[in-house]
Amino acid sequence: MENLMNLIKKAKQKDRAAIATIIDKFTPKIQKSLYQTNAQNRNDLRQEVNLKMIEAINKYDLESVPGFWEFVNQNMYGSYKETN
Repeated sequence: MENLMNLIKKAKQKDRAAIATIIDKFTPKIQKSLYQTNAQNRNDLRQEVNLKMIEAINKYDLESVPGFWEFVNQNMYGSYKETN
């Protein structure tokens, strides 16, 4: 099975199979969360979450992913800081 980063790269190129695989990977967590909602709204919410995931994939910039220490510093200080 492919890793998530490779699937995202393919999905950004409009590969429908990659998009479907990403959605499938997250379906168990989404389903579990949806059980906390009203049964009448679950299908609509599931569709909305799937749409939001597709939008997030399309907006995701693979080139600007921070390194580990940049990520830590951003969370500690609110912005990226150089580490020495």
